[in-house]
Amino acid sequence: MKLNKRLSIETIIVTAALLMIGYGWKIVQGMWLTGNYVPDIMNSNSDVDHFASQVSFGPNISFGWSRILVGIIIFIVMYYGARTIIDKMMMKSRK
Repeated sequence: MKLNKRLSIETIIVTAALLMIGYGWKIVQGMWLTGNYVPDIMNSNSDVDHFASQVSFGPNISFGWSRILVGIIIFIVMYYGARTIIDKMMMKSRK
């Protein structure tokens, strides 16, 4: 299978744009939530006793980054495959 250079660059650009939009949305949402947060001073002491009596032991293993990476790779493969199929269909319809 021959790799289409133009389509590969387009796939990377689309993936990077979607990642920037996603992280940009998270940043805007976090800024909005931080700006509108109002702490509840009167009831804040009732939660302290609950947290102080529980201690967890052992490693904290998180697979968040690996899931994101697998999702990005799947998106890249799906986008490249779909664009390749669409390009082949367009070439056949022109003939």
